[in-house]
Amino acid sequence: MVVRYFLLISICFILFWSCADQKLSLTQSVISSSLKLDGFYYVKSKQPVNSIYREEDTYYIVFYYKNGVSFDIGTATKKEFGELDSFIRRKAIELRDEKTNWGLYQTNSNKIICEGWNTSIGGGLPKWRAEGYIPNDSTIIFNKNIVYDNKWFPKVKEGYESANHFYKFSPKPDSTNDFTR
Repeated sequence: MVVRYFLLISICFILFWSCADQKLSLTQSVISSSLKLDGFYYVKSKQPVNSIYREEDTYYIVFYYKNGVSFDIGTATKKEFGELDSFIRRKAIELRDEKTNWGLYQTNSNKIICEGWNTSIGGGLPKWRAEGYIPNDSTIIFNKNIVYDNKWFPKVKEGYESANHFYKFSPKPDSTNDFTR
C-alpha cells in the first residue's frame, strides 16, 4: 500500500514538474556593451513562396534593450519590411503577452549569449540558448544554438553562422513584461 502511494505521488510530481516552464540561466541586468540599441537587429533570408520555384526575402527581427531584455517581433516579408512602422506596431501589440517572444541577453567583451523560450506541445515551455560574438557595433554573429526540449539531453547545433544586422528604428516597443523578471 505504501509503495502504491509513493508511486502515485512520484507520478504526480513528475507530471507537475514537466508542466513548469524551464528557468532561464541569465538574469535581467543593465547591459553596457558596444551594441547599438536605438533600433533592432535582423537576419535576412530567402523563404519559399507558394511554390518551390519562387523565393522571397524575409527579415527576422529582434529588439535588444539596455535592461538585458530581448523582444522577438518575428519574421517580416519584404513588403512588411518596407512598411516597418505599421508592421512593428501591430506585431508588438499582438505578441506582447506571448512568453515565447521575450528573452534575456548578456554581453561580455565581444561575446553575446541570448536565452528565451520555445513553444511546446503540452508541458512547460522549454528554453533555448544562442551564443555568438559581436564583430562590430552593428553586427551580431550567432554560431551556437542549444535547444532544451529534452531537459536532460539538450540539442547543440554548432558550425553555422547567423549574421544579425542593425537597423535604426524609433520608437522601439516597450520592453516591460512579466516574463523576464
